[in-house]
Order: sequence, then C-alpha cells, then structure tokens
Amino acid sequence: MRGYARLDRAATRTQKNLRRFTGAVLGRALTSAEQSELSIAVYDALARTGADLGQPHPWEPAWWKTHLPPAPARVLVGACGDGREMVALRQMGYQVDGFEPARRPVRACRERLGHGSTVATATYADFVAAVTSGRPNSDDIAAIAERQYDAFVFGWGSLGHVLVGDERTALVAAADASCPNGPLLATFWLGVSLHALGRSGQLGQRVGDRIARLRGLHDADDRVSFGSWFGFNRVFTNEEIEALGAAVGRETRWGDATQYPHVAWVKAP
Repeated sequence: MRGYARLDRAATRTQKNLRRFTGAVLGRALTSAEQSELSIAVYDALARTGADLGQPHPWEPAWWKTHLPPAPARVLVGACGDGREMVALRQMGYQVDGFEPARRPVRACRERLGHGSTVATATYADFVAAVTSGRPNSDDIAAIAERQYDAFVFGWGSLGHVLVGDERTALVAAADASCPNGPLLATFWLGVSLHALGRSGQLGQRVGDRIARLRGLHDADDRVSFGSWFGFNRVFTNEEIEALGAAVGRETRWGDATQYPHVAWVKAP
C-alpha cells in the first residue's frame, strides 16, 4: 500500500509540474488576444452542475446591500458565467441582465434565470463596442447597450480576464456610461503573481520566450497567469485598481481586506 501511495504522490507532482510548464509556455508564447480566446474555451469546456455552479460567499450579499441601490433596481452583470451573481441578485428582488462570452455558461445561465432577464453572448470587447461605438454583435447585446442601469457588477474575478491595460480602461468607461449614477462593483486578484513557478514553470517560461521571439512578440506580462480551470487572469496592485476608478471620476471604496479583494467604484459626492 505504501508503494501505491508513493506512486499516487508522484503522479500528482507530475501533473502539477506539467500544468505549471504548460501554463508558463502559453503565458509567454501567445498574444493577449489568443490568451483571451483560450480562456473562453476553458470556460466553455467546464461542465458545471449542481453545487459546482457556485453560490455567493456570505460577505457578498452584505457587500451588495451596502453599495447597491434598493431592489428592484436594474443591475447589469458582466461576464456572468453560469449566473451565480444573477441568480442571487434576482432572489434579492433585483432586475438583472447579463452577458458572457462562453456559450455553454450562457445556456446554463438562461436556464437558471428563465424569463425576465436578458443574457447575451458577448465579450467585454463586444460590450464596449456596443456602448461606445454603436456596433452591437447581436440583438441581445444591443438591447443591453441601449439601457441604463442602476448598478454594474463585474462577474466573479472577471476583471482580471481583461489582460490589456487600455482595454480595461475602455471597459470601465463603458460600464460607467451604462451605469452613469450607480456603483460599479468588482472582484479581482491582488499581488505579484498567482502561482509559484517552480523549476517546471521556469523551464516553461524559457521555452515560451523562445517561441515568442520566433513569433516576433513583445515581452509578456508577468502578472498574467494561467490555470486549467480559469484560463488566463491578471493580478493587480491597489494603485491600478484605484486608477481605473479615477479614470471615470469615481472613488474606490475597498471591501473587507480579510475577504477576497473587492471594491465599489462610486461617484464622488
């Protein structure tokens, strides 16, 4: 039995190292656009059912009650996934719409919400284009872009999936235009990097750098990491988060530091 236990531990280590290697290669060898496409494919491939669909953490409804206007205000959820925020907000009495780039989660979200909510298949870039340039890629995102909302909620950790700084700034500006008076709520990762690289990750970076040079790519963003269950996501500094709010004339109100990092960007009084 000890032999089987050792074999199992060795297999687990090998799998972890392979994931680190692969993620490091992809993080260096792909463009940000390719990384975003792969992230969407990851979410499309995840088959979530039952408890895996996720429920809000206990602090989230309290956070929403602190910053959201009273129900039945209209809330827009970006990158809504399988609908974890939308379902909870609906149960709290809010009117909710949302959009999500991966088609499988969109189907799941529509099934969970039923009638009364618009759920569009759209990326954050699609949302920005629809709001700022009047170029919707579907009737659903066109309907969302034409409405004004009382609050905007970035789906769980989804701000980190916007890998390019200018695109993040444009996204927050579009959210501000869609919700000119209410709060914008976001969760994200803070820090230097998501995972310790280890030797396998360092080797993957070297391999990825060689591929990137062959492709003529620029230096990779060391704050972007890859996970097989979330695709590519970026970690932020406090200053970057506050600058995003300031760019649209909003104050940053930080949530409880002992919980998952979260803020509300609100209009200055």
